[in-house]
Amino acid sequence: MKYLKLASVALAVVLSLLLMPALKADTQQLDWEDLAPQVEFTDPFQALSPEQQSKMGFVYWMIQRQKQGPPLHPDEAEILSEQFAIDIEALKSEGVDIDGIVAAQEEVDRRIEIADNTMVNALDSQSVAIPGYALPLEFAENNLVTEFLLVPYVGACIHVPPPPPNQIVYVETEDGLSMNSLFEPVLVSGLMSVEASEQNLTFVDGSADINVGYTLQASLVEDYDY
Repeated sequence: MKYLKLASVALAVVLSLLLMPALKADTQQLDWEDLAPQVEFTDPFQALSPEQQSKMGFVYWMIQRQKQGPPLHPDEAEILSEQFAIDIEALKSEGVDIDGIVAAQEEVDRRIEIADNTMVNALDSQSVAIPGYALPLEFAENNLVTEFLLVPYVGACIHVPPPPPNQIVYVETEDGLSMNSLFEPVLVSGLMSVEASEQNLTFVDGSADINVGYTLQASLVEDYDY
């Protein structure tokens, strides 16, 4: 009987070791680009020389500013408008199709904006692991965090425009994460859901509503070394 028990224990250990690689294999190791659909396009500026690209970049920025605002400050409007006219004249004299490049770049921008607000549905209900920076939504006792935003870079969502929704993950963890500062690097493993939400982020001098494209029920949150 003693040997039978030992054999059973040994068998259980062997089976657990055999199953561990299979369980790990089921978890998709993600990078942030995996959360966004890929956009293929030809760079409208690629045929230009470096100097022409610089001029065309400024011209395109001015055109979009004129279309979408906000209006230029009076102190800078005269200087920028003068440079705008000079660069337009120079590009035209070199045979650059300004209108064609502007139209092509606007189409690229439109497609990128659509992609930024599109999630990868294949990730829904998948076991994943993804590194990022934890931005707590609220603290419990002992600096324990049970809800946080996972973002791809330090500073995201704090006094700067947030990343697009498919570059923010809302994370819930029952065990809680002990945090002493913002933007701590972590590796989060768990069940991913393609689930849009709006999360309120509160900081020292204000708050902001953040549009999020994914939710991750974390089974494990580990320190990560970038």
